[in-house]
Amino acid sequence: MRTVALLSILFLLACPGMSWAAGLGKAQNITPDRACNPWPEPDDLVLPMPCNGRLALRAVAIPTKTGILDDLKFSMGINETANADRDIYERRFDGNVSAPFTLRDLPEAWRKLLRHPDADRFFYYLIGKYEISVWQWRLVMEDSCPTGALTEADLRPKTNISWYDIQDFLGKYMRWLLQHHKDALPIFADNNKDIGFLRLPSEEEWEFAARGGMSVSEEFRTQEDFHPLREYAGSRQADDSAQLAMGDFAIYKSGDRIFKEAAPIGSRKPNPLLLYDMAGNAKELVQSTFRFSIAEQHGSSLVRRLHGSVGGLVTKGGSFLSGEESILPGARDEVPLFRENGVYSMRDLGFRPVLSGINIPASGDRYKMLQAASRIPLKKEDDKDTSAKSDSVKPEADKDAPVRIDPSGTLLSELDKVIEGAASSTVKDNLAKYRGMVVDSLSAAERLRGEVSMNLVRVALFHGEAIINLAYRIRKTERDLEGVMEKKHKPSSREIDEYNAFIKGLKSVLSSSINRYKQELETLSKESSDTISGHFTVIRMEYGGSGYLNDRVRRNLDTLAKHLAQVRQSGIGSLSKKKVAQDIIPSVLQGVLDL
Repeated sequence: MRTVALLSILFLLACPGMSWAAGLGKAQNITPDRACNPWPEPDDLVLPMPCNGRLALRAVAIPTKTGILDDLKFSMGINETANADRDIYERRFDGNVSAPFTLRDLPEAWRKLLRHPDADRFFYYLIGKYEISVWQWRLVMEDSCPTGALTEADLRPKTNISWYDIQDFLGKYMRWLLQHHKDALPIFADNNKDIGFLRLPSEEEWEFAARGGMSVSEEFRTQEDFHPLREYAGSRQADDSAQLAMGDFAIYKSGDRIFKEAAPIGSRKPNPLLLYDMAGNAKELVQSTFRFSIAEQHGSSLVRRLHGSVGGLVTKGGSFLSGEESILPGARDEVPLFRENGVYSMRDLGFRPVLSGINIPASGDRYKMLQAASRIPLKKEDDKDTSAKSDSVKPEADKDAPVRIDPSGTLLSELDKVIEGAASSTVKDNLAKYRGMVVDSLSAAERLRGEVSMNLVRVALFHGEAIINLAYRIRKTERDLEGVMEKKHKPSSREIDEYNAFIKGLKSVLSSSINRYKQELETLSKESSDTISGHFTVIRMEYGGSGYLNDRVRRNLDTLAKHLAQVRQSGIGSLSKKKVAQDIIPSVLQGVLDL
């Protein structure tokens, strides 16, 4: 017995993050909570399960800039695959993700948990915090509540199941919720017919959450294949500056480290959204069908898209049997629904659910919101309704009416006058088709403009950081020169001139950088306040964590907001270069400001 205990201790020491294993040999020490939510957080969103079980969910926020039809484009797949044969599986391609619920659609208790300053500027979907455990599966699928003590096997993710088994589980669980805890589910605020429901996540929903969602900066999500390897705030909060390893977040095959089965849920550290086991442990089935990722030429640009042939289902995250590349969020494998021996299942294949809702509820204001969002406004806000009164003359039966074009009107409002003035039904129909093309073009242009302005905000933020770094470099060079003067009684004039020339050059670059920053401010001041406010909300969420980089970005964002407000009110001429430098550069470096 002592030998077994000693080997167990050595095993735990050799495998970081396995604090879950302490005491598992004693079944009486395993509580149901450890099989449902071993690492509870104050802002977990929890659904009841049969037999006093629980399903813990985490909210995934999606920013909305202009309305309900907004979605978020992000880069999916893997930058460089180790195996070139897998390029058609998982090379980077664009994905889009959105969500059905606003804050007011969620149960009141959940709204309170998500109440941060900008919570109502996001849409939400909710994803399982862990893979569904064996115990949770038993609570739903067995005809009566399980009896007896829990075992370590109850803590592991439920595997050896097919897509059909998962649908049975979700269907049975939803029927139980609707019968016993309907008020625990989201219900759309403007109607009471449609309700939130559980399903498998789409590949986009799963991968966006696995990458860390809005808790990770856009540039990191785009350029890196895994979220930052550091500790995230939560039940196991530690030094967030510590650099961790992939093995701290995932159960997977690495070198001579081989696992014979999946580990209990929550065995490793969480990702930035405090989701567990998104890498390794059990492969997770998603609702999306598998399609190849292929290259395509768009003008002068090479882009990748998903191929039109639809195959089996996609699995994500890899498992305890997978190598490192297969556990990356962008990795994707295909599995069939059937094989020659029947329904397909695997000993390392599990799942986690998503709580979502219908896109077009049966009643209420949501449909009106969708209709409004699908159209470009026909007139300016202060214009009168053109449908009630038009500047065009009513056409005669066979003669087009003259139209008085208002140069201050919108493109579509004036086009509508032309359509109204047309006598021929054929011309009217053709113009209506053309109007649809204009609407699509304007809508696409508006989305592109939003992307451009967001990128300009990011550029301005890091331009501010570059200004600070230049100031540090000037100060360091000045001190280096002072050191040379102190060490040498008579430094050569050439040596001194080189230092001074370098300092002068750095100050010239600093001056140009400030001018460029002011140009960015002037351009951003022409965007609507709502658009810029939406951009700032997104960035504050991306850099909302602790750590030096997040602190610096938030500080630069506050300075940018202050400068932007001044430019809007008084013009760019009211903001001098020296004032910009004083606001951005730390006080200890103010001596370099003789611009």
